[in-house]
Amino acid sequence: CVVLVPASFRRRNLHITGYRPRTAGVGAVLKDGAFGRMQYEIVYAVWAADKRLFKFGRTTNIKKRFSALTGSSPVKLELYGHIWMPEDTEANVLQYLKGDRSHREWFYESRLVRRVAEQIRRQEHNNLARELEMGWLFRWEKYDRMD
Repeated sequence: CVVLVPASFRRRNLHITGYRPRTAGVGAVLKDGAFGRMQYEIVYAVWAADKRLFKFGRTTNIKKRFSALTGSSPVKLELYGHIWMPEDTEANVLQYLKGDRSHREWFYESRLVRRVAEQIRRQEHNNLARELEMGWLFRWEKYDRMD
């Protein structure tokens, strides 16, 4: 049996859907974005060409965050791209790419890592959400009932 459930219902009724957002430590911003009015933060990709590594992170102030990263890095960093996304996106990126992890939030360059970084760079909200299997972001989505 397939049930259609509106995304707003799933966010308000977390105990029913099983979706558990993490607490946003950097202070997500309530705004109207690509997926409606909700808490958003900037998800960014940083490229360390010398090491051939990507770093993915989140912030609400990209200039300040990138300045802090470059100031503490021994290698040259390039801000590959950034995108405003709902607050759980960065955690989903880290989980999705865990097979290519170098350390912490740094990942070896691979086709998969490059594809996610390109989606962030091009600000492809829907493609990134689908890639990360974040279907709850879309207004209506099919869910299989497990009765």
